[in-house]
Amino acid sequence: MEARAKGLRDEALEARDKRKASSLYLRAAELFHAYGKDPIRADEYLERCMLLCPGYPAALRFIEATHLEQGRADDLAKKLNAMAAAVKDPR
Repeated sequence: MEARAKGLRDEALEARDKRKASSLYLRAAELFHAYGKDPIRADEYLERCMLLCPGYPAALRFIEATHLEQGRADDLAKKLNAMAAAVKDPR
């Protein structure tokens, strides 16, 4: 599993398209969350995903699902508000 996640990370580093790289980082984060039980590594890859593609719907759904699964609804609201505040207005 860890080798697969690292392979996804390597693919993301080489991806020319930000959306493709975001998708690969998200898949790596999902692997670490589901099988590795390594929340630090999962958060690291998720952060990279969101930096490349803020508001990426699949990543937002993953964030929501993991927070609710862990009973952290209050933290979810804080995290989403902080993420929204950090995104620059495109105008």
